Amino acid sequence: MIEWIDLLGRLHPVVLHLPIGILVLLVLLEIGSLIGKASSAERWPTLSDGTRAFILFCLGVSTIFSAAIGLMLANAGGYDEQLLFDHRMFGLIATVLVLLLFLVYRIAVLYTLMLCTTVAVMILAGHNGGSLTHGKGYLSAFLNPGSPGKTQVEAKTVSRLEEVDVFAHVVQPIFLDRCESCHGDSKQKGGLRLDSMEAVRKGGDDGAVLVAGDPDESLFLQRLWLPEEDEDHMPPEGKPQPSEEEIRLLEWWVNSGAPAEMPIAEAKLSGAMEKLVSNYLGFAVEEETPLPDREEVMAEARRLENQLGILTQSLDPREPWLEVNARLQFEAFGDDELKQLEPIAAVIRRLDLGETGVTDAGLVSLKDFINLRMLKLDRTRITDAGLTHLSPLTELRSLTLFSTAVSDAGLKALRDLPNLKSVYLLDTHVTEAGAAALKARLSNEGLVRHLEQEIQDLQKQILDQQVEVNLGESVRPDAVVPKAVEPGEN
Repeated sequence: MIEWIDLLGRLHPVVLHLPIGILVLLVLLEIGSLIGKASSAERWPTLSDGTRAFILFCLGVSTIFSAAIGLMLANAGGYDEQLLFDHRMFGLIATVLVLLLFLVYRIAVLYTLMLCTTVAVMILAGHNGGSLTHGKGYLSAFLNPGSPGKTQVEAKTVSRLEEVDVFAHVVQPIFLDRCESCHGDSKQKGGLRLDSMEAVRKGGDDGAVLVAGDPDESLFLQRLWLPEEDEDHMPPEGKPQPSEEEIRLLEWWVNSGAPAEMPIAEAKLSGAMEKLVSNYLGFAVEEETPLPDREEVMAEARRLENQLGILTQSLDPREPWLEVNARLQFEAFGDDELKQLEPIAAVIRRLDLGETGVTDAGLVSLKDFINLRMLKLDRTRITDAGLTHLSPLTELRSLTLFSTAVSDAGLKALRDLPNLKSVYLLDTHVTEAGAAALKARLSNEGLVRHLEQEIQDLQKQILDQQVEVNLGESVRPDAVVPKAVEPGEN
């Protein structure tokens, strides 16, 4: 029974448009009738008592039904108490007025006054209903978008990245833009508010939604990661959805401990995250340098081959992308030699420094390898300190570190590399726990688990839809078909 009440209650936002539409129609017909009587023009038909009574009857039935299921919806909770009280009061008054209209429609003066009053009360009820659904001040925010009161305005008041506060200027505007209509001051679905740090920490009816430092256990992120068509996805389907950029910012904030107040300067941003935050806040970002001419790159690559004894190989017959291998030079290729690759650094996609003499200090030169996707540092003297120099490598997909001195502490420097997919750590000081922590940080485990379950469900649906039609042969080509027994062989 409770399920049916909830279902009917959810129809209220749809059904309420019916009495509003009928009331608007009635007002227009009454105005047309008055004009027709005043001008004696035939093109303005006079509204008869029978037609008026029928319209009022339809208005009364639809208003009563809408009010009834509205009361059912109110019982679900999660709304601002004052707004809900006002909306319910004006809605019930409008219902009573509609019923009275049906009783007095033959008394012209009284009917006209009551009709005008009904329209006014219906407008007030509708405004409060809109505030319940879309938040307080939804009309004034549209009419005056520059008005204060929403924290996203604050983000536009800072002129430099150094002035940014992580929560106030980055995180809270996302919550206000994407979540406040359902989890704000005027409406709290599931008893949850996301319009302040205190409310986020408090959680909702289902408990905590934020686990500082652990995105996979933070319920609000789990709901964001779900496919939009999933009934548990937030925001619900049809509502404005957060961009991939906004989700990454929220993940980074949670990973950083979900601070309530922290200047961006103290956040220790990687190069990738600094660029992401700058783009989100609209700060100027240096334009990408155009790629050099391929023929010039190949000429420089051949010169460096002869000078350093390395191997270079083109990865694209049309583009200047290169693979560089210094492994065969062993200790002869060190920090100075790595620095000499600077003229072609921007076009190197794959770089093999395994078994060379490159040290932690030399990895500073990698800041210019902005398009590097694969890096091998196996069997080198690289330690945890050297890994901190990899933050500019936002395009890095694969990193080989086996047989080095790196440990769990060093892996923390890799957590904010947005495209890193493979890390090879055989024969290092990294523990299983450290490797698992890095994998969890770089992977969207919650989404992966959900997608795996979706795949299983789809596979089951496919099996349920399949039909086997067998003419006496196995559907498996390698299966042995039993020999038919002729009559009398037994």
